Amino acid sequence: MALLLPETSRSIVENGSIRPPRHLRLPISTLMCHWKESDDVASHKWKMPNPLKTLTILTRPDNTVIILACAILYVIYTCINISLSTLFIDIYKLNQWQVGLIYLPFGLGGTTSTFFSGPLLNRAYRNARIERGLSTDKALGDELDNFPIEKARLGVIWVPMCVTISSVLAFGWTLHYHQHIAIPLFLQSIAGLSMQLDFSIYNTLLVDVNHRSPAAAQASSNVVRCAFAAIATSFLQTMVDAMGIGWTFTFMGGLGLVAVSLFCVDYHRGMSWRQSKQSPSN
Repeated sequence: MALLLPETSRSIVENGSIRPPRHLRLPISTLMCHWKESDDVASHKWKMPNPLKTLTILTRPDNTVIILACAILYVIYTCINISLSTLFIDIYKLNQWQVGLIYLPFGLGGTTSTFFSGPLLNRAYRNARIERGLSTDKALGDELDNFPIEKARLGVIWVPMCVTISSVLAFGWTLHYHQHIAIPLFLQSIAGLSMQLDFSIYNTLLVDVNHRSPAAAQASSNVVRCAFAAIATSFLQTMVDAMGIGWTFTFMGGLGLVAVSLFCVDYHRGMSWRQSKQSPSN
């Protein structure tokens, strides 16, 4: 990571066109280089980390809404992964090494999504700029405060979210009725692809609306989503025993609809909330 990932903090390199300080550059000078030799060098001062910033992020309504949506989506993701081994052993009588292989479709689907997420987000962002008569160059940090980035990012999340919900529902009921193992494995790959697209869109939006403190925003998101996932997984087996596999995953699909509703709220209200409340993190 230290050798290949460039500095991306907007407070230091803005949209990537500002040369980072020497100690923040990659060892290979030509790798991920978006500045010119004549460009100014960004100044960077070391600051004492403040862990309380992860909590102040949640004082802004737009952050709270999208972080809750992500936490719900992460609950679905975690419950699927945790239940895989138990359900497939019980239903298809797999041995231990075969159980290890059933995680591959989900991972392959997520890997495949990386070929779509970047171009999808870039095209949506470019179209949003063109619609408003703005330059198609990437926005500088300060410009994002007055740009409806929520619409540019979330405008492409609806289809992946619908696919996520549909695949989760179908996955649950195929297991419920003990269909051929190839069917839930295929649905796994579809769920993995669409969920990873959801997470990519969400993470991009979270960094955009907290471009002055992206690390604190990600930390806040991690705390909330992991707490939600821990609570949900503690009840998962009880739900399967009481409701059955199909209805448990139907409930998960319902949670997906709640996440869609929260994203929809942020799509329409996020920018006004962001501009009306100046968070300490900004």
